[in-house]
Amino acid sequence: MVIRQLQILLTVVCAALVFPACHECAFRLLQQSKFSSTPGNLLPCCGGYSVADIDVPELENGKVDIANDISAGGDSPVDLWLTDVSCVQLFTGTYPGSAPLCRVHLGPVAPDQVSDKVALAAGRYRIVAQAYTPNANQGAYVADVGFWGNDCRYSPVAPSP
Repeated sequence: MVIRQLQILLTVVCAALVFPACHECAFRLLQQSKFSSTPGNLLPCCGGYSVADIDVPELENGKVDIANDISAGGDSPVDLWLTDVSCVQLFTGTYPGSAPLCRVHLGPVAPDQVSDKVALAAGRYRIVAQAYTPNANQGAYVADVGFWGNDCRYSPVAPSP
């Protein structure tokens, strides 16, 4: 009888130790958010910019990246940046060439590029789409923000094309 109770106890203890290790979620893309210009709302020439606020969720081992989904082949490049939500204007003067006026978490992310992944505290942040000063034409942008982590509360998503 004692041996049987020890077997049951060992089985329960082993299951309690093994279950979390076998069921930990892999690091993966959990969510995506897109921000973009529209045909009627392009960035003005000559260094124009646009901002959009994003909420970074609380994630286990959470990281964020940005993909600049506009091809570099255009004649009006736009870089993407991730800053604190308090940033009103990231640059004054010539861009590129001026130093950022705000704290930068990611950027610049050039057209057709993806940033590194960075860990950020949950909260509100600002995407800045910054056109180049020499741009003679209006600029378009598509910012694809990826939220990555091990959080089992989220179903993984496939990256958007």
